[in-house]
Amino acid sequence: RIARGETPVAELKAVGPIPRFRVRNAGDDVFIDPSSYRRYDRHAAAISSLDARGTARLYATLKPRIADAYGRLGKRDGEFDMTLERAIIEMLEVPVIEGDIELVPHGVVYAFADERLQAMSAAQKQLFRMGPQNVRVVQGKLREIATALGIPPSRLPSPERRPY
Repeated sequence: RIARGETPVAELKAVGPIPRFRVRNAGDDVFIDPSSYRRYDRHAAAISSLDARGTARLYATLKPRIADAYGRLGKRDGEFDMTLERAIIEMLEVPVIEGDIELVPHGVVYAFADERLQAMSAAQKQLFRMGPQNVRVVQGKLREIATALGIPPSRLPSPERRPY
C-alpha cells in the first residue's frame, strides 16, 4: 500500500496513536498542535530500535514467503524488492518542516492549507503527521535499512532536496 501512496491505517488501527489529534487556534487560523506529534513517539521509538542489518537479514530469510504472499494478492507488477524500494522512497520524500503547520476545515476533519502538503499521498501525510522529530527518526532508519538491503543511495531521495 505504501508503495502506491496508500496508508496502511486499517491494518494498524490496533496500534494507532493515543490521544486524539489536537489543533491550536490563533485568531481565525488553525494549526497542528505540536502535542499531537507526541502521540507517535512510541511508534518512532519502535522503528528506531530496529537493527538495520538484522532487518535486512530477516527480509532475506523471509523473502521466498513474502514473494509467495505477494503473488497470492494478485500483485504481478514486479518483484516485491522493487515494491519495497518504492515504499521506502515514498516515505523518504516526506518533507521535514519545523514550525506551524496551518490547517483548513475539510468536512469533519482538517486538510493542510499548503497545497504542496495537501498534494502528498495518504501514506506521506500519515508520516508527516508524526511531526518533524519523528519523521527524521523514521527516515533515518529507513535509509539505514535501504543501505543494508543494498539499495544504492543514488536511487533514494536526497534529504537536502526538500523545497520547504
